[in-house]
Amino acid sequence: MDVWTSFFSAMAGVSTALMTIAFLVFQLKSDAWRTNTLRHFIALFTLAEFATPLVISLVILMPSHPWRLASAVVGAGGLVMLVSYWIAYSRTDEPTPFDRLEFRLSAISLVCYVALTGAAALPEKTGVYLVGGLSVWFLVSGSIEAWQFLVPPPAAAPRANAVADDTGSNGFGHTSEMGSDGAASR
Repeated sequence: MDVWTSFFSAMAGVSTALMTIAFLVFQLKSDAWRTNTLRHFIALFTLAEFATPLVISLVILMPSHPWRLASAVVGAGGLVMLVSYWIAYSRTDEPTPFDRLEFRLSAISLVCYVALTGAAALPEKTGVYLVGGLSVWFLVSGSIEAWQFLVPPPAAAPRANAVADDTGSNGFGHTSEMGSDGAASR
């Protein structure tokens, strides 16, 4: 297990830095998540994806290297968060396209947290490799998650061939200056 010390030391430093940056950015851009329950969960999940390798690394770096305990507890915690998110999603009336995408992608988190929990039952060599690999995945996934979460979606382009309807709207949010006879008024 001592051969893993430098790996998990580096993992602890990287995950601390990424989690700190994400936490600060989430505080500065709190309007993006504070009033929406699903976005609130996504913000928590993103921070949890950075905290997962941090907690695992810190526990593994303890003198007795209790990696099985770290894997089981952190994996179970991730599963509890995931189930909480699914419950919140099921109670949402109209999820956005972003919310639907996040819901679909939560299946990846399910696999990862089940694998992390199950790694505790594996032989040490296999289990520690799985925990190390999943720790790297959580950092990559958390970074992608933070990017998707904080970058606003592209604005929908107005239709090029918008036609005025009988209310005078031209599809661009403006009313036309047409008279009742169809001729442009001056």
